[in-house]
Amino acid sequence: MTATLTPPPAPPVAVVPVVPAVPVVPAVPVVPAVPVVPAVPVDQSARPGAPTPLTVAPTTGVVTDATTARELAERMIGWLETGDLPDRLFSSDVFTDFTMPLWRIQAAGIPDSVAIRTAGHPGPGLVPWSRLDLTSTGFALEIEETWDQDGDSWYCRELIRADVTDGLISAISVYCTGDWSSARVALHKSSITLIREH
Repeated sequence: MTATLTPPPAPPVAVVPVVPAVPVVPAVPVVPAVPVVPAVPVDQSARPGAPTPLTVAPTTGVVTDATTARELAERMIGWLETGDLPDRLFSSDVFTDFTMPLWRIQAAGIPDSVAIRTAGHPGPGLVPWSRLDLTSTGFALEIEETWDQDGDSWYCRELIRADVTDGLISAISVYCTGDWSSARVALHKSSITLIREH
């Protein structure tokens, strides 16, 4: 006898009811703007990874006297060119903070501050270019220096921020490019075209 296999009946198809479209909700009425209250500064320095708060120098709101700043800047340039320290340039307790590529040194008092300069540039030179800007605490002096030493010609750029107290420089921060030999100057000139020389 031969058996006939009959497939099982198909399961019933589920009918999904059609959902009507969601009605559009009318726009919420505009609420009048609330006045913005300025935020109160919060000291976040204790928060890990927080940036260091910006230090703002105390100021009287008055820019340093232009005549005093110019006289001090001219005396400083004269000292840098000759190595002869003029009278009435630094206060007796002048503080010096000198930053060069990959190093930083400090000094307090005239003898130790002058020693930083003498150790780096013992001989005379020239300051062929300079720019003086007045600040509320003193002045900023940007310079280029050239000098001869150890059988070579040298060059550097420096930015000097000076605080002036009672007509004398009471603190200076010096940022120096480092000393470029004549070979370094030539390499730079052949490799880079400056947009502005100064």
